[in-house]
Amino acid sequence: MWMNKCFRPLLVLVLLAATGAGCTGRLLPQKEATAPRRGRYVVIATATADDSLASLARTYLKDERRAWQIAAYNNINTVTAGQKVVIPLKPVLPGGLQTSGYQTIPVLLYDRLDAGASKKNGMSAADFERQLQYLKNRGFTTLGLDEFHDFTALKAWLPPLSVFICLDSTERWVYDLAYPLLNRYGMRAAVFVAADSIGGKGRMTWEQLSQMARAGISIGTCGMTGRNLIRARRGEAPEDYLN
Repeated sequence: MWMNKCFRPLLVLVLLAATGAGCTGRLLPQKEATAPRRGRYVVIATATADDSLASLARTYLKDERRAWQIAAYNNINTVTAGQKVVIPLKPVLPGGLQTSGYQTIPVLLYDRLDAGASKKNGMSAADFERQLQYLKNRGFTTLGLDEFHDFTALKAWLPPLSVFICLDSTERWVYDLAYPLLNRYGMRAAVFVAADSIGGKGRMTWEQLSQMARAGISIGTCGMTGRNLIRARRGEAPEDYLN
């Protein structure tokens, strides 16, 4: 009897601790687990009050520009606190291929811009800006060279409204006219230059190309001279052309 009286309060305390009951007899609330669940192909995360699609993309995909992938995968436009969000770690539609069809990417090529009115061999900077305004107003995403390459190699998944802008010239109009407008509208492009002419008269310098590259413009090459490789020069021997 003495043993029962001594251990009865201890038994009550053990039962209270095990059940989570307080002095009122109510169960203590259980804290909901919010740690993300990570798999090979997706992460399932719980959004906080401070989260957005961009912040989730920055955290889990290392690039806030990929927020559209989270939106597309979950068929949402925004996130709210406590919402479970599935974040795809791998391309869902590489190359835009699906059972209902395939995605095409428009390629806009510019080989000359003029400060004045449009001419037969060149577009005016004003017309170029109007085209950028059109793309911006309709929600197009401009691509970098690496993204476009990965898409054609069936490695990348791109937004439905994507466009690839190419500037095919080493001349100064690329830096003086096109580059400021691309910056103004927050758009990317790829510039293809002839390496031999960089720094020449009326041509861009290495520093200008470096500045554009730091701003997100892709820099490619059209060879050392930029010559047309489809056909040989007049009087050029076939062996020289092939070499």
